[in-house]
Amino acid sequence: MHQILADESLETIEKALQAALKRTDESPFWLQKALPFAHAVLSVCIPLRDQNLLFDPEGRPAHSLTPQLLLRWCDLVSLKTLAFTLQKSNDSKFLLRTQYDQASAQQY
Repeated sequence: MHQILADESLETIEKALQAALKRTDESPFWLQKALPFAHAVLSVCIPLRDQNLLFDPEGRPAHSLTPQLLLRWCDLVSLKTLAFTLQKSNDSKFLLRTQYDQASAQQY
């Protein structure tokens, strides 16, 4: 999963997550609920990854999308922080609330 998150498209990652969830003993309920939630988080993280602007919930640059980072963003408080950060960044056309240098943040 580590390599898939680091390099692959949203569609490929979602297929891998779906296959992993189907192999578990979890209720089908989780497959129905987890995949849309993962899609929402990944649809934000993957473009940031591809622009080399991925960051963790504390605003520190993250050089790759890892399973651990994905799980951290799935926390509801972190997800709210991410939404707020991206909303403010979209308004300013500049990546805010991160520790990226100004030149990198302007590429947002």
